[in-house]
Amino acid sequence: MTSPWTGHCHRCQKRTRIHTMSKFNVDLICPKCDDEERCHPDFPLAAKAEMDAVLRGDHHFPGIGWPGLSTVVRAPSFWEGIFSRSSSPEAE
Repeated sequence: MTSPWTGHCHRCQKRTRIHTMSKFNVDLICPKCDDEERCHPDFPLAAKAEMDAVLRGDHHFPGIGWPGLSTVVRAPSFWEGIFSRSSSPEAE
């Protein structure tokens, strides 16, 4: 569950009036943390996992987890099997 917005970034704790939700988890993050997240090598995987969850009807997807700036969530081979499947109901 998302913690309520308090005016502070959930990741770096800096005060901000602008925020967005992380693609990796349910943190509400400031623009600087969002920029850092978008540069992370796993960002495309996190964004795809979130989109696939929404397309499945899961509007409470917790994300794949924020690994931090210097690590990755999973090896690319792990994700190849997940993302090679179509997320559209017609394909099943």
